[in-house]
Amino acid sequence: MFTLSDTASGSRATLVVLAGGASRRMGRAKADLPVAGTTLLGWIVARLGPSFAETLVVGAAAPPGARAVADRRPDAGPLAGIESGLTAMRTPLAFVVACDVPRAGPALAKTLLAASAGRDAAVPLVADPAKPACAASAGSSPPEIPPLTE
Repeated sequence: MFTLSDTASGSRATLVVLAGGASRRMGRAKADLPVAGTTLLGWIVARLGPSFAETLVVGAAAPPGARAVADRRPDAGPLAGIESGLTAMRTPLAFVVACDVPRAGPALAKTLLAASAGRDAAVPLVADPAKPACAASAGSSPPEIPPLTE
């Protein structure tokens, strides 16, 4: 297992897992879907959490090893969840991932955190437009988010 102490900034980072949302199309919370004897949220936290200085779960109850963070603006979408997580974190960097992105792994986190050095964020572009629900972000980013969600 790698640690994030050797990222480009030399800082440790927070894992921010986005688990809010109404799941209207699915009819039940994605975070509660069963995966490998646990929930999707529990699986993500167990898989990624040990590599980070802290683990935050935004918008849902946190499984063991994580701290729950309330959405500051419920129903305002994933950017508002990102804002809540970045505001609550205790480290200068974060790897933000939605709970329904199970293939996001430690190597991706490390790559994005290194790519975000000296920037507000780094977001993988696998389709156009980029999806911010998997990104590395600096703690200085929250002031930029509110105008985008209003």
